[in-house]
Amino acid sequence: HEDAIGLGGPEFHFPIEQGKVREFAMTLFAWRDDYLDTRHPPMFPTQTVVAGYSWGYMLEDPKATDLARVAINPMMSLDAEQEFIFPDGPPHASDNLISRTWVDDIWEKEGRKGGKLTFYRTRSDYKHADGRIACINYATSVVPDGVPDTPFPEFEPGDVPVMRDSDRRQELMAIRPASWDQLVAGDDPGPIAMPPLTLTEVVSYQVVSGSYGAAHHDADAARADGFPTWFSVGMFHAGLLATYAVNWLGPENIRRLKYRFNDMMWPGDELTYAGSVSKTYEDNDQRLVDIELACTRPADQIVTQGWATLVVP
Repeated sequence: HEDAIGLGGPEFHFPIEQGKVREFAMTLFAWRDDYLDTRHPPMFPTQTVVAGYSWGYMLEDPKATDLARVAINPMMSLDAEQEFIFPDGPPHASDNLISRTWVDDIWEKEGRKGGKLTFYRTRSDYKHADGRIACINYATSVVPDGVPDTPFPEFEPGDVPVMRDSDRRQELMAIRPASWDQLVAGDDPGPIAMPPLTLTEVVSYQVVSGSYGAAHHDADAARADGFPTWFSVGMFHAGLLATYAVNWLGPENIRRLKYRFNDMMWPGDELTYAGSVSKTYEDNDQRLVDIELACTRPADQIVTQGWATLVVP
């Protein structure tokens, strides 16, 4: 494994397009004017995941680069963690960034339910033309030595939840902006319960992100890989937690987002999204707030954890 650390792909260009920002925001139910109705909107905080599929190189799709020398099973690879760092805030539409992806670390450990887990972490630096860092993205994949044993809902024929064409998921827009004076440790804008998870939501995210893994939309393909049915894309739910954060504290103010994926999400899962202040502080003449985020199933089972740092003007 140590021989693979440092292997990477070539440099690639990552243009941030107004239309792509709009698509990404809409599929993550961020119905905000600053994403949808401005000429140079800020990039959605998790949008660089597109690069691995469409512009750049990733371990699961190495495109015959040195990354192909990393022995990873793409059919069993799952998201473990993702981190996005914006030293000066998110870049904007019309920015043309230059990036490169390489293997940052590889390690193994025993799973909570037994079995060996192998973790692969890549780093991608996105730079402006003058060399300034616009975004750093750490992506950690985990490959178990067998299909994870995780509960999933079972439905009678005809009872699987669906999303109608007329549905417009507005629930996260109930989050109201907060000012510095309103932010104290433990403060939160309240939990947001979403309708049962549907295939339409997941496929919409796959189309926009470029994540076309068949097991996320094809039950037969999922069963062929050993899973009971299709399962959701972890980054879809991470994106919804980002929507929660930016609705609360503003899309221009994101400086860091980190996610940990604890379990798989299945059709019909009834998920709740929540966040709270962990601390407020000042650094380099900036007022900052750290928040904790969580996507949970009923009975408070956390399936996705998040941590974010934002500037508060």
